[in-house]
Amino acid sequence: LKIGQTELAIIIEEKTLKKLATMKGHTELIHEVAASPDGLTLASASGDNTIRLWNARTGHPIAILKGHSNDVCTLVFAKNGKTLISGSRDETIQFWDIQTCQNISTIKAPFTVYSVAVSLDGSTLASGGDGGKIYLWDYHQGNLCAEMDGHGADVDALVFSPDGRTLASGSDDGTILLWDVQSCLM
Repeated sequence: LKIGQTELAIIIEEKTLKKLATMKGHTELIHEVAASPDGLTLASASGDNTIRLWNARTGHPIAILKGHSNDVCTLVFAKNGKTLISGSRDETIQFWDIQTCQNISTIKAPFTVYSVAVSLDGSTLASGGDGGKIYLWDYHQGNLCAEMDGHGADVDALVFSPDGRTLASGSDDGTILLWDVQSCLM
């Protein structure tokens, strides 16, 4: 579920398309919404520099995560569902423990972070942002593993293939590029 350029996140039941809940709380636009792998929690990234966690069944607020100093542009849950990764205009990627609602680590990125993705095996984090570059990071250590350059504008969308060998990136330049991640990591 992704919703952009709005101040409200809405849960919609798939079969009937009946609105189930409206969550209010952010004071600026919502850049992205992500669902936890178990479907019980929603997270919203906002221009108010916060992340909000919501109960996906009731729409009730769970927590407000504060730590970014500028717009939170993107977020994704780790496959284990216990960690949330966020990227921001403050040029950081932050890792959040969903149980304690605390920041557990931060990566200083060399640019505004507009997109993040985690490989299905949980070993690699990809980030995209200003200037068309994509960075691959060791998920567990936070070390930079590779830098890829090919887009002519900001990278706003990233997704790993199910086998983790390919990364697709989408950019403001109107292109989608496919990357052989295995060759980039060697």
